[in-house]
Order: sequence, then C-alpha cells, then structure tokens
Amino acid sequence: MVDNFINRAIWFFMAAAAHGVGYFLCGFVFLHLHGMGQWPFALFVFGLAVLFIAAVLNWRKVMIFTPLGYVIGFAVGMAFTWEVYRLAPDGEWHFFDQSWVAWTIVYLIFIGAGLVFDFVKRKRRAY
Repeated sequence: MVDNFINRAIWFFMAAAAHGVGYFLCGFVFLHLHGMGQWPFALFVFGLAVLFIAAVLNWRKVMIFTPLGYVIGFAVGMAFTWEVYRLAPDGEWHFFDQSWVAWTIVYLIFIGAGLVFDFVKRKRRAY
C-alpha cells in the first residue's frame, strides 16, 4: 500500500516537473511569440489539477499526455496563429492574436487521448 502511494507520488512529481518546464518555456522564454501573460498560467494550473486527479486515480497515460499536450499545443498554436481585428475595451480597434484557441484545443485533445488510453487499459485488465 505504501509502495503504491510512493509510486503515484513519484509519477505525479515527475509529471508536474515536466509540466513546469513546459510552462517556463512557453510562458516565459517564448513570451515574445504570443504575448499572453495569464493564459499560459491558467492552462498550467488546469494541468496541475488534472495531474493531481490522475495521480490519485493512477492514470499514468494522462500524466504523460498532459505535459506533452501543453508543449505540443503551444507549438501548434504558434504554427497556426491568426489575428482578429476587433474593438478593444479601450474603445479602439486592435489586432488580437488567436493562437490561444489552437493551443487550448490541442491541449484538451491530448488530455482526452490520455483518458481514452487509460480507460482502454483498465477495460482490457478487467477481461
């Protein structure tokens, strides 16, 4: 029982460390590419919550796919970025970068893929 808890904790901390490296790179090192201050942090906190739940439920694929999806989602968002010209809160018209949409969608797809893999793995063990 204790070994299982320690194993899950190790998985969680390793996944959280990888996720933290991804956040540091995407949120700070490459800030000049996207200019978003809050959205990378919001995705990071969401990912930590997902990692914690995955550690409690022993979903290892989710713990692998979450940090991977964060970084790949960022790359896809930067590759397929587009700008929208709209009215800003200051009353002026500005261009707004929409790369966060692709980043978020890819990130959620990766987390969903991890869930599917873990679900299939558990169903196979049941038979």
